[in-house]
Amino acid sequence: PLEETAGVREEHIFFDEVDEDGFSDEVSALFVPQGFRRLSIGVMPPTSITSIRVSRELLSGVVRRTITSADDVTRLCGEGADATMETKLMASYRSTQPISLLSLAIDDATGSSIGVYRSEGMQLNLPRWPSRELQQAVLEALIANGADVNGVPVDRTRGSKGASWKPLRVAVVYGNVTAVDVLLRHGARTRGLEAAYLPLAEALPPEESPEYEAALLKTYRRVLDEDPSLASETINFGCPT
Repeated sequence: PLEETAGVREEHIFFDEVDEDGFSDEVSALFVPQGFRRLSIGVMPPTSITSIRVSRELLSGVVRRTITSADDVTRLCGEGADATMETKLMASYRSTQPISLLSLAIDDATGSSIGVYRSEGMQLNLPRWPSRELQQAVLEALIANGADVNGVPVDRTRGSKGASWKPLRVAVVYGNVTAVDVLLRHGARTRGLEAAYLPLAEALPPEESPEYEAALLKTYRRVLDEDPSLASETINFGCPT
């Protein structure tokens, strides 16, 4: 079923229900074992049966990392897929903040099980793209087809969690300098995202990882080179970097 909230049309998908195009089966195999039982897809109107179908296909290809080229993204968007779509996850009773498709396309660069997407005690870990080059091509194609480089607009998020799922913050916490480069090159906002703050303890790898620490330092260097003022930025809770 579709419902409209703040100008965004949401489709709620329960993973224990059968759908005709197989989307639920494809995506549930990734989400359900990690404790998530429902997914909401938010697309901008106008919508149609076709646009919902191809938006589902685009989301499935991004989260399962089955897209093989930027052309796949361009083709689906040309058929009506919404590159600006938002996703909410539900583990038991409460939906997460909306997460942009662009954020979901960003890899945990070292595969260190970084807890970016956590809700109700559950953590979502996505597979990685086969190569950094493919990840970059997908990110570039999503942006070229309308994805907001700054993610979900702030008026549709609540509090600091919304900022923590902005594409640039996701890329930094994932230690993904490739994604950071793409986002900054396309003018991503740097302020107000805790972009130079350490990740929360719950997001850190379950085991010590020198590889992740090195990757994280690279992302900090990159954002500080772009905006040196981040070294002294304070967020509204008043803690300096």
